[in-house]
Amino acid sequence: MQRNFMILRLILLVSVAVLGWLFFVQNTDATTVLGLNLGFAAWKFSAPQPVTLLLLGSFSLGLLIGVVRSAIRSSVRSQRADRLERELSMTPAATPDIPETEDAWD
Repeated sequence: MQRNFMILRLILLVSVAVLGWLFFVQNTDATTVLGLNLGFAAWKFSAPQPVTLLLLGSFSLGLLIGVVRSAIRSSVRSQRADRLERELSMTPAATPDIPETEDAWD
């Protein structure tokens, strides 16, 4: 089941990558004027920017944020697991009461 899920995720990832590459190749000439108006300050690029580069930059930024977030979560979980393992090694192991003779089982 887990293997099928991984294969499905891989197929989905490859499909999205191929579609993104096709979009990038087919839309190299499309441009837009990029600007930001905050009400108290305005900013605008002097030249039109390619749409594909804007999308690529947005995707890259999202990917970077996701990787950093995942690395932080992994680090926190690893530290918690180490702490729990240390706590577990410090606590004495509970030993069950074992009867000394076979007669106790009767």
